[in-house]
Amino acid sequence: QNNVQQQQQLPFQNNVQQQHSSYHQQQQLPFQSHTIMHQQESGYKQNQTNLQQQQQPLHNQPQSTFPQYQQQQQQNRTPFTGMNANLPMARPLPQKAGTDLDATGFQSIANLNPYIPRLTIKARVMNKGEMKTWNKPSSEGKLFGLDLADASGEIRGVCFKELADRLYPIIQEGQTYVISDPSARLKKANRQFTSIPHEFEITFGNATFEACGYDDDSIPPIMGNWRTLAQVSTENLIPGSTIDIIAVIKSALPVTFIISKKTGKESAKREVTLIDDSGYDIRMTFWGDYAQKSDEFWRACPVVAARGCRISDFGGLSLSSQWSGVYKFNFFNFQRCKQLYDWFHEQGGKDTSTNPLTVSSFASGTSLGPVPMSQRGALDDIQSKDLGADPDKPDYIIFKGTLSFIKTENFQYPACANDGCSKKVVQSTDSSWFCEKCQTTIPDCDRRYMLTTTFLDDTAQAWVSAFNDQALVIFGNITAAQLFQYKEEVEQHDGIFDDFIKGFTNNQFLIKARVKNETWNEVTRVKVSMVDITPLDFIAESAMILSEIANLKASLSS
Repeated sequence: QNNVQQQQQLPFQNNVQQQHSSYHQQQQLPFQSHTIMHQQESGYKQNQTNLQQQQQPLHNQPQSTFPQYQQQQQQNRTPFTGMNANLPMARPLPQKAGTDLDATGFQSIANLNPYIPRLTIKARVMNKGEMKTWNKPSSEGKLFGLDLADASGEIRGVCFKELADRLYPIIQEGQTYVISDPSARLKKANRQFTSIPHEFEITFGNATFEACGYDDDSIPPIMGNWRTLAQVSTENLIPGSTIDIIAVIKSALPVTFIISKKTGKESAKREVTLIDDSGYDIRMTFWGDYAQKSDEFWRACPVVAARGCRISDFGGLSLSSQWSGVYKFNFFNFQRCKQLYDWFHEQGGKDTSTNPLTVSSFASGTSLGPVPMSQRGALDDIQSKDLGADPDKPDYIIFKGTLSFIKTENFQYPACANDGCSKKVVQSTDSSWFCEKCQTTIPDCDRRYMLTTTFLDDTAQAWVSAFNDQALVIFGNITAAQLFQYKEEVEQHDGIFDDFIKGFTNNQFLIKARVKNETWNEVTRVKVSMVDITPLDFIAESAMILSEIANLKASLSS
């Protein structure tokens, strides 16, 4: 009884004392009546003594390093199941998933999680990022990231400061390593820096990398959720998210340099057109060191396996490289890369007509080739099929139409003349022009088209807006600056400019348009914007129609 009083400060012993003092009251509880009726008072006291001996504070128990002694301790702890079964017991530690080793004796990457006591994996370095530096008031240092993979999956790792300096010259892309780190930490993956789907990423503390060679057939040479451009055209892709594609670089613009408004640093930029064998092409922007590869490199039309491309829906769909992305050129160890290279360079792929997913950045914008009737629509489809109704995804339509009207007011705007920028500029009192995007003043502006037109076919009529590249096709490569100057010269003569513009109507075109509902001042309207436009080639059009008729006859006769 004295021992019980001395141990009253222990939380679980308080519960024992309370149950002992209210023993006779608890006899009447229905769920305990069966036990209490068959239990003698002496048996209760004996069990109470046993319980006190068994439930000593955990921190006072000796922790033996001998497994045999630990097993004996477990056997001596007989669980008590009388009226004290409801006493709080020590909570077991959570199961530490991911600590089990796989058949090779290493932890599998797919099962890595924050509970691992020591990191021990065998993985291939799929990508080693550039060494980066940071300088903040509270700290400064270096870091680099790397993507690691085994047969079960991929994960991103990061090395900081002294560890980054030690490991960066040692680690080689494509090499397989046994990686051990007793102080590695796993935390939630930062989606700003990786497109790898693993829930966690590794922050290395004191890692060792032991090289094992390059040949490990259990690990794929490159990983990704690869899509064709045809799949890109149909999926509901969210702007700002990332995708993985493999495609041929069909053409490339010269490298340009822009000044970052946030950092004030200069960045290299190069726009290219990607194509694959699914019938589509798309514009992609490479930044940094990738953009500064030689012009000869790009003219050779390499194949790129691009992982982690950022999606934009401005002017259709387009892609851009990211610091966290992985971009392999002519990576022929991967079968799809070799297949596309042979298709483009040896099997006539470079002469294939494709449907653009991006508003053309290259001069005339006449890349829209002959389109089969089965892939075309009509203007009344916009209303009858409720195109553009999805707020998260625009719809696209290809139609043959006749240009019936061109609005002559506000057909152009003053644009920034700096390379890579076409934003609207504002004229200052000294007749110079200021660009808000570039934060610079320029002596003169450029002029770019922003055209409003109407097109009609045999089903309906629609308002269609056209940007600079498409307007150049309509006006036969007369620039917006030239047309603006002509308007100023003849504006005192009523009707001359309007008549000149009417001369470009009643021409037929094949048009690809983007359709999306847009809300302005709480009013929602359907906006139709040209993505591509090509003057109708009547010879090619007739040949295609005759070919389709012949194919239809053959299918009916069979």
